[in-house]
Amino acid sequence: MVNRLRATVLGLGPRRARRDDTPVLCGVSPLVVPRPRDWPGHVHLTGYWRRPPRPLPGELLAFVEEGPPPVYVGFGSMSAPAWLGERVVEALELAGVRAVVQGLPVEPSSTLFLLGEADHAALFPLTAAVVHHGGAGTTATGLTAGVPNLVCPFFSDQHFWGARVAALGAGPDPLPVRRLTSAELAARLARAVPNRRLSALLRQEDGVRQAVDLLEVSG
Repeated sequence: MVNRLRATVLGLGPRRARRDDTPVLCGVSPLVVPRPRDWPGHVHLTGYWRRPPRPLPGELLAFVEEGPPPVYVGFGSMSAPAWLGERVVEALELAGVRAVVQGLPVEPSSTLFLLGEADHAALFPLTAAVVHHGGAGTTATGLTAGVPNLVCPFFSDQHFWGARVAALGAGPDPLPVRRLTSAELAARLARAVPNRRLSALLRQEDGVRQAVDLLEVSG
C-alpha cells in the first residue's frame, strides 16, 4: 500500500528496506504534547502541519460580521443524532450566543448559521469559542486560533485531546457527548477561557519546514 501511494501520489519509487534510523514524523506540537523521554532519536515532534487559510464564503462572513463573534459548533465526521442537535440549540439559547453550526441536524435562524464547507483555520479566529469533538486536527486548529476550546469527545483519542486542552488552560474539562446536556454545555461555554500565549507560540512554529528539513537530512 505504501509503495502504491508513493508511486501514484508522490511519483517516487518503491520504499527501500527500513533502517532503524528511518525518520518518524509526528505532525504534533511539542507545546501541546511534550516529547516522551524514552522516544528514540529518529522519532520527531515537528509541530503542526498547516497551510495558508482559504477565503471564507461571503454569506458566512456576513453573518459573522453582523453581530458579536459567534460560537462554532461542529463534530467533524461523527454521526450526530437528532437529540444532539436539539441539545446544542437549547444550550446556545441558554448561553445567549450566536453560533455557526456544522454537520448537525438543526434549522438556521437569525442567530444560527448552518455551515457547509469552510476552512476552520480562517473561521476559528473569528469566533468567541469552538465546540468540537476533539479530533487531532480540529484541536490543533482550535488551539492555534487562540479562542476557548470546548471538547465533547465521542471515543478514542478524542478524550486524550480534550484532556490536553484542559491541562493547557485552553478550555474547560471535556464534556463527553454521552453526558452532554443543554445546561451543562451552556455552563461550560460561560467558563471557557482561551490560552492566547499558547496560540501565539503555535503560530510561530513551522511544522512543515521542520518535517521537510528532517526528510532532506535523512535522504
